Amino acid sequence: MAMLIGTVREARPGETRVAMAMDAVPRISRAQSLDVLSSIASIAGYPAVVEAAHAFAGSSPVR
Repeated sequence: MAMLIGTVREARPGETRVAMAMDAVPRISRAQSLDVLSSIASIAGYPAVVEAAHAFAGSSPVR
């Protein structure tokens, strides 16, 4: 089970608010900029790359 708790600001009279689960956006080329699953995976992998770069700082050909 997963639970997400958040807030959506109340709409003013005459305005409409729409809330949508971003993980429901299809994984197609046109929606790539909205693909939160890939974005989260990239962000999650970043610390591992930084840690590995520090661990192997002396052996990296790119400086």
